[in-house]
Amino acid sequence: MKLAESLGKTCNVTGVDDPKLLYPLVMAELRQGLKAKGSNQYQTLWSAVSPTGNIYRYNGLLAERRKHCEDLRLQAMEIADTYAHLLGGASNTPQERLSVLLKALGEVQLSAPSTKQNELVEAPPDPGFPPLQEYIGEEVIRFGPILQPADAQARSHHHNATCMAFIVFLIQVLAPCLVFTNRWHMKTNYLRDPHALWARLSFAEAMCLGRTPQEQMTTVMGVCLITVIIFVVRLYVAEEIENAVKSSRLPTDQFWMPMGMIANMWCCVLTVLAVPLLFWSEETPTNIVLDSMTLLFIFKLDDLSELLGGLLRMTESEFQRAVSWNAALIGQCPVRVSDVINPNAKSLNDLWCIKFDSMGHLLMAAQPGRETPGLCETRLSPISASENCQLLRGQPVGDADAPVSSARLRYHQSPQHSTELPTFIGNTMYAAWICLSRVLSVLQFVVPPLWFVVSKPCY
Repeated sequence: MKLAESLGKTCNVTGVDDPKLLYPLVMAELRQGLKAKGSNQYQTLWSAVSPTGNIYRYNGLLAERRKHCEDLRLQAMEIADTYAHLLGGASNTPQERLSVLLKALGEVQLSAPSTKQNELVEAPPDPGFPPLQEYIGEEVIRFGPILQPADAQARSHHHNATCMAFIVFLIQVLAPCLVFTNRWHMKTNYLRDPHALWARLSFAEAMCLGRTPQEQMTTVMGVCLITVIIFVVRLYVAEEIENAVKSSRLPTDQFWMPMGMIANMWCCVLTVLAVPLLFWSEETPTNIVLDSMTLLFIFKLDDLSELLGGLLRMTESEFQRAVSWNAALIGQCPVRVSDVINPNAKSLNDLWCIKFDSMGHLLMAAQPGRETPGLCETRLSPISASENCQLLRGQPVGDADAPVSSARLRYHQSPQHSTELPTFIGNTMYAAWICLSRVLSVLQFVVPPLWFVVSKPCY
């Protein structure tokens, strides 16, 4: 299938190597996929590009998006002032001139040479240019370092999502810690007094399930559930390793990304440490089952489940689509809006100049003194081969812990601010999840037998 071939060319399990290749697929889904109810033919692609959803990544996506909205809208306002004579004259307010400019952008016809060899990156025939319309069309307001939507309803939703994220963060950090601290100081914590534990420990004591049938069933249930809970945490960590690689190569806010990692990693560690202490203090299998469900509820609280999915009005698949679409639009969005403005425009219809080459690269508008238009610098693009080779020089060959894709991306939040992806934070997150995965692999085989041996005294 064409889509399957496109998936192989566009991305792998680490995300997208060239964001511009996603753009025509996004436009194709808009024209085809979303018109058919229940169509999910593109979901495999988006799940390969985007990490799984949680409230931290959701806020990180929107926070980063608002930065582009602010920068591009300010640039568009300057263009509206510069070309005021084409946008209604000085009698119109800046906002009115911007509205005329946006309307002209929505009607612009894209230009790209057709090629049968590269249909994947062919420019979409629809009028308008979504990579600019998406961001210029939304107004944001700034309160110090914080950006918020100007629309009252969107701002209310932003406040709800932000407040809920901090509440979830506190629960995930404090709840396992309080459970661990509470159970550590109880008499049923046999690890508090290692000398007494060693004095009573014998082979018969170690092999004893309990003195009564209820204690025996509680011991069996405890060993089984501890094994399952650690295994569930290990599966989650394995998923987070993949998510860390994908997130590090996508536009996301550098506050929310580490905040989510800290909350989830802390919750993983404390859950595994608290489970043995919690189960030692329970007298019946029913209590052990209920404790397991409580810990797993806290552990998964930040995910886009029925609870948070309803608040954020977004499902897992919708989140992955939004992340992928954002990367695709940023990958074709110019760093400077003036690069796609015709300086010699004599009418409003000639003002925007949106052209692509045969490989799907956005071209700059013709400038005085330039014979051929150059490539327009976009906000998310692969670093050139020479730069990438220089960056990768000295990397160990065959490193099992290295991400599958070593290509780096140049990411611009504005003409004045750019960075390389993955960042130091992204690489640190990946390394931290790898370390935790290895520790949990050891604890998987240590904690259940240890809990069984140290369980309730029989003699």
